[in-house]
Amino acid sequence: MDSEREGWWEVRRDGDGELCGYVRRDGTQFTALTVFHAPLRTFDTSRAATQHVHDHGLTSLHQRWRYRPAPDQEWQTVLIQEARPGWVRLVLGYYALAGVPTLELVLGPENPAELRPPD
Repeated sequence: MDSEREGWWEVRRDGDGELCGYVRRDGTQFTALTVFHAPLRTFDTSRAATQHVHDHGLTSLHQRWRYRPAPDQEWQTVLIQEARPGWVRLVLGYYALAGVPTLELVLGPENPAELRPPD
């Protein structure tokens, strides 16, 4: 697969082929990524990173995340309202209620966001 040679690859769910996220090789480390390219966790093996994406890539989207617009600003709690490869819409707050502000981000290896998964 060409993307594996480039240092990243998709992880899809068995059975229906649903995209769960990605794995990115960083030297000797492997980072499990969400479908919108936010890092979940780093591992020593591609197998462990791939398994983490299978186990947590989609379920992490239903939890509260932390977002920081800039390094000198405070962390905020956010929810993932919608996610696609390289793109995410965040709900700014603890609950996705009508009228709560949202924010759309375009993400990628060259444009990582200050987004942190649930602890």
